[in-house]
Amino acid sequence: MTVKTLVGHLRHVERGWFEIGFLGVQEVGAKDPLQLSQPPGASLDRLLDEYDRQCERSREIVAGHQLDELEAHAPEGIELVSLRWIITHLIEETARHLGHLDAMRELIDGTTGY
Repeated sequence: MTVKTLVGHLRHVERGWFEIGFLGVQEVGAKDPLQLSQPPGASLDRLLDEYDRQCERSREIVAGHQLDELEAHAPEGIELVSLRWIITHLIEETARHLGHLDAMRELIDGTTGY
């Protein structure tokens, strides 16, 4: 696990939940949107920029819909969830991974937070 891996993953889950799941955007031949990989040789700056753009797109989607609106697509056998649920899930997902990044930083510099 690396910083680049986590940033790439966060970008993919933003797209996966808001565009693919909620809006129902179909991607022909797409890999798993929740993957933990990124393009070979992608710089951290590039991944951070892509994540920022994806988060902006997510905010646009949220602003244009009601919180109780259900997503357009869910994997087979999985119940559709509301936009409110997706937002809450993404807050939890992002917080978990920020914790991973903080733990990685602590292992590198030995400084702990409070």
